[in-house]
This record gives sequence, C-alpha cells and structure tokens, in this order.
Amino acid sequence: TAQPATPFPLEIKAKNVIIGGKDSGTGEVYGVKNLSLDASATMDAQQAFAQPGKSQRSDVIIESTGTLEAYLLGDLTMKAGLSRATTSGSGQVLKNTAIAAMVGNDITIRGVKDAGGNNSTNISLFGGDAASDARAGGGAIASSDAFMVAKNTKSIDIGGTLLLRGGKTALTGQSTAVAKLDPSVLTISTGGDIILIGGE
Repeated sequence: TAQPATPFPLEIKAKNVIIGGKDSGTGEVYGVKNLSLDASATMDAQQAFAQPGKSQRSDVIIESTGTLEAYLLGDLTMKAGLSRATTSGSGQVLKNTAIAAMVGNDITIRGVKDAGGNNSTNISLFGGDAASDARAGGGAIASSDAFMVAKNTKSIDIGGTLLLRGGKTALTGQSTAVAKLDPSVLTISTGGDIILIGGE
C-alpha cells in the first residue's frame, strides 16, 4: 500500500553544528564516513505524493544560525525528492516541498585524509522532481531543491569531485528543482572535477 506524502519535515537546528569531531586545543579534525541528506523517499514507487488540496513538506534540513562544519572521510550526498502541489479550489494556496538543504551563516565542508593519507571526498547535489497545478484556482508552488545556503561564507575543500545536477520541473505552473550553492563568498578547492549539469 502506498504511503501518504508526509506534511512533516526532518530538521536538525542549532546555533552551531559540527559533523565529525574537532579538537579545540590542537585543531585536529575527525571525519565521519559519509553524510547523506535524502528527501527522495517520496520518489519511491510505494510512496505517494500529495493529493489535490493536500499539503506536503518532505524536507531534510540541517540548519545553523551560526557556523556549520562538516568533516568527511567519505562523501556528502544531497538528494531532493518529488513534490506535487495541486489546488482543489479557488482561494487555496499550497507550497509543497521535498527539499534537501544545509543552511548556516558560515559553512565549511572539508574532506579528511584517511589512514592511507588519501582525501577522496566527493560532494553531489541532485535536484528532484517538482510540478504544480493551480487550474482549479488559488495558487500552487512545488519545490524539490537541493542546496547549501550560507549567509556569509562557504568553504569547500575536498579531494574528489563536486557535482551539481538539476532536477525535473513541469512545463507549466510554478515549480523548482535546482541544485545550488548560494553564499556571499564561495571558496572551492577540489582534487577532482567540478561538474554542473542543468535539469529538465
């Protein structure tokens, strides 16, 4: 039996967030193996999307009001999901989302060398599948975005590849399925490729 799209997001919020470990005395960092923010359960064949007139917020978000730091031995993967916003009558306003996001004032993503001295961390952001329909009246917005937003600075230092791939949106209506990095100041250092692929 298909499960209904959830109106409840999964969110982690704090003043400062450190993923991995950091010695405040020596500055030495310890990485987690992999970090995955995955809102794409809504794209599973057994997972229904929001029906006409219903709300959906199937987001996965890590948010800091200060600094957000992630130290990785493995990969960071962010996948947006499937969002549908369809009004069922005039006067109704829907904004339905399946977003994967990291948000902070200052964001640092750093690959950490393994026991062999290798830093092979990859970062991948994938937009999802979004469509809206307000032909019955009212307003409808669907968002299936994967993004990192930093109010001030974002620093990415990895040994592997940085990949951003846009998702799929309908030809009509108001919908987004972007993969993006959005800081005021962005510094990127990679040992691999930087790949940007537009969506559909």
